[in-house]
Amino acid sequence: MSTILETPRLLLRQFVIEDAPAIFRVNSDPEVVRYAEGVVPASVDETLGHLRNGPLADYARYGFGRWAVVEKSTDELIGMCGPKFLAELGEVEIGYRLARDRWSRGLATEAATAALNYARDDLALDHLIALIMEDNTASIRVAEKLGMTPAGTILFEGAEVLRYEITLSDGSASR
Repeated sequence: MSTILETPRLLLRQFVIEDAPAIFRVNSDPEVVRYAEGVVPASVDETLGHLRNGPLADYARYGFGRWAVVEKSTDELIGMCGPKFLAELGEVEIGYRLARDRWSRGLATEAATAALNYARDDLALDHLIALIMEDNTASIRVAEKLGMTPAGTILFEGAEVLRYEITLSDGSASR
């Protein structure tokens, strides 16, 4: 398991198939996936399929994708975060999702800041977007803390979502 990024409290690393039970637990909480269309897995096996067809395929295809978020103090996989290429839009989105018992501790912002800086510094991306359901105020706050600004709404995968964006080439991301 290769660590991509380390923050004071977190490790962000590539997913491996052995992560299926842990990410299944995170995604099985209806509150955690309330704003994510079609994410609630029915089983660990289904989650394994999502890992293979999602992050693992993205690593092979694009060289990056959503990463496992591991809390250093417990060595527990607590969610996912990172850049994902959205072929439908031809853009890279930053996304984040954490287990509910880790909410309101600044961990999503910590992980997403590291991922945003990686996208700028290591992937040499000039901008990122975030697609957020309108009533997902917690995700909107994270996007705003990252310096992202609203850029209207779009229809994505059958849902109208807010589009946030940030330009990375001007040094606007925090270090």
